[in-house]
Parts: sequence; structure tokens; C-alpha cells
Amino acid sequence: MKTEVTEIIKELRKIVPEANFRRQPDYSISFIVKMENMYKLNTSDFVSKNYDIEISEDDTFDWLNEFENFLMFKGDANYINTM
Repeated sequence: MKTEVTEIIKELRKIVPEANFRRQPDYSISFIVKMENMYKLNTSDFVSKNYDIEISEDDTFDWLNEFENFLMFKGDANYINTM
């Protein structure tokens, strides 16, 4: 049975985006902290648009997406807003 499940997962990985296999909220926490460090900005300030630096459109999308994942997977807020 375990082998069957492993094979099914291997096949799914071929057709489903890799993002669907990330361990959450661990991945979103690490991504959010990376963005906070890169921009020297807390996520709470980022989300409330309380900043005056330029953040690329791609980074904005990714940061918001991972913050949404963080919330959806009941991430612990003690691990973000590190700046």
C-alpha cells in the first residue's frame, strides 16, 4: 500500500506544480522571513503598505501569496515580523 501511494505521489509531481507539495506553513514562514530580510521590512508593514521603498511586482505578488498561505495554514505570527 505504501508503495502505491509513493508511486501516485511521484506521478502527481510530474503534472501538478511543485508549489502544491511544499510543507506549510514552514515554507511560507521561511519565504516571508527571507522577504523581510531582503527589504528590511516587517510583513505587517508590507501588508498595510506602510513603507516607502520600491518592491518589485513579482516580489509583491509572491510575498502576498505566501502570506495568504501562512494565514490559511494557521502559521504562528511569532515567526514573522522579524525586523
